[in-house]
Amino acid sequence: MRKQLLSALALSAAMASAQADTLLSEGFDNVTGLAAQGWVFTNNSANPGNNWLQGADGVFAPQAGGPTSYATATYNSSKTAGGTIENWLITKTISLSQSFQLSFYANAMADGFIDQLDVMLSTNGSASATSGFTQLLVSINPAGDVNGAPFGWTRYTATFDGLGGSASGRLAFVYKGDYATADAIALDTLDVSTVPEPASYALIALGLVGAAVAQRRRKA
Repeated sequence: MRKQLLSALALSAAMASAQADTLLSEGFDNVTGLAAQGWVFTNNSANPGNNWLQGADGVFAPQAGGPTSYATATYNSSKTAGGTIENWLITKTISLSQSFQLSFYANAMADGFIDQLDVMLSTNGSASATSGFTQLLVSINPAGDVNGAPFGWTRYTATFDGLGGSASGRLAFVYKGDYATADAIALDTLDVSTVPEPASYALIALGLVGAAVAQRRRKA
């Protein structure tokens, strides 16, 4: 019984050592301060207006944190009535050497408008040109349906297989729509964490089995 308990504790300790590492965590308490951390704001909308903004008290209640603790993009991303919206919020550079899971929350209003959000990935290191974001990880309301974006905070996830070596890149949140038909979208509680490879668990289990066999032999 004592040996079983020790084996269980060893397994727990080994699993803990293989837990995910956080590559990026952001609660959007200070959206304007993100640029100083290496984030990039790029507004490719027709006649660009506002970039991504700090949340406003009373518009959306945040998913977590203080009353304005979220990021938002609105139809004012363009200054032109009927103008196309393409407003980018690009993260700082993260490691892509290991597989990761992306998790975030999005919210919109059920008010008869069309709001869309794509999450794109660039594998081009620290480069932030929007043309380099070629991999789509998440698409919210891709068909452009009225009220097609989530009403109430909704969690979205995606996974990416690591590229190995010293690969790095950036993620981008792209608010899309049209000035005449869009309203706003909100973003909160972003987390990007590594995913331990299945092989590491197999090696851990194999090592524990080997240790148990060695104990039996010594006892014999």
